[in-house]
Amino acid sequence: MENTEFENLKIRYLELTSLFETNKILNASLDLRAILNNLLLTSMGRLMIGQGVVFIRDEKSLYKIAAAKGFSPGRLGQTFFVETALETPLYISEMPCKGDQFCQFLKENNLQIVVPIISNGRLIGIL
Repeated sequence: MENTEFENLKIRYLELTSLFETNKILNASLDLRAILNNLLLTSMGRLMIGQGVVFIRDEKSLYKIAAAKGFSPGRLGQTFFVETALETPLYISEMPCKGDQFCQFLKENNLQIVVPIISNGRLIGIL
């Protein structure tokens, strides 16, 4: 087997393992806070990063910090209006930040990437 094929197989294995772990997390509890914290910790472990945030959309289309690691606890519950249309993962450096508080928060806290959480074609959260 060629080295490139082997590397591709390793990447696929890691992706499948991550999906399996995410599936276990989602099915392990009905407590949303526990699910979000575990999802965040798993993602941070895979990416080998020290901080992360999960934003959940509320009924007013604001995005509230529902889980955070590597931030002060006072950030939980903070809300943002998200102006940028998020349909796929996006590097924050590629986001247009025209006075957008959400984008400014991400940049000020040195976060690098956003991953939309989509259900039934609707953005319900951001990781």
